[in-house]
Amino acid sequence: MSQEKKTGRCVYEKYDRSPRGEVVRANFEARDKYEMCQILARNAGLYIYEDQFEEQELPATVEEQLEDDIYYLPDNAPQEVRDKVAEHILDEIISSNGDGCDFIMSLVFDGEELIAEEDNLFEEVEWE
Repeated sequence: MSQEKKTGRCVYEKYDRSPRGEVVRANFEARDKYEMCQILARNAGLYIYEDQFEEQELPATVEEQLEDDIYYLPDNAPQEVRDKVAEHILDEIISSNGDGCDFIMSLVFDGEELIAEEDNLFEEVEWE
């Protein structure tokens, strides 16, 4: 089940209690958004953890699996299931982005901008 890898880029600020963390730009390759989420969990400090992708017994439905924060899928999982789980994970990442974890400023995968937080980086003020 070999698929061509697609490219992605993630720009994020590492979480640091001091005023500013290091800003990193990471390039990666993944077969789909699900694998991209695994790479994010492995490399960035998020509230999505690598062990959530480890093989384990799965509940009866994907919905129950996601309620239990289990993200493991067997290699032969249908692409539609991989996509559904990936979208759930992305929603989780976005909902906690930068809140006590790394702040993803930009996430692009296969030409699609998934997270664009550049507008939130600066406070806009009017000077007189």
